[in-house]
Amino acid sequence: MRVLWAIAISLPLISACQWVKPEQGSDNVALMDSDQVTECKKLAHTFSYVQEKIAGIKRNDDAMREELVILAKNMAHKMEGDAVVPKEPLEKGKMGFDIYQCGK
Repeated sequence: MRVLWAIAISLPLISACQWVKPEQGSDNVALMDSDQVTECKKLAHTFSYVQEKIAGIKRNDDAMREELVILAKNMAHKMEGDAVVPKEPLEKGKMGFDIYQCGK
């Protein structure tokens, strides 16, 4: 019974945990809307993926979206981009982003 109680208490905490970490420098990449990048150079399109379920339990959409943005910013930084724009909605742990270079 104690094990079940511990699992029941920890599931909401697990679903809110952040598993993806920003890479050094990716904090300089901005999350923008399409209308904010009209003067920027598009570098690429990328997809970010995270686990949709952990131990058979569906994760919180906001937590997944936050991690997907971090992954997109990490990729943009590697490509010398400084902005990402979400292009596809969150679906089954996956989201698409365009990567832009605005400041150079």
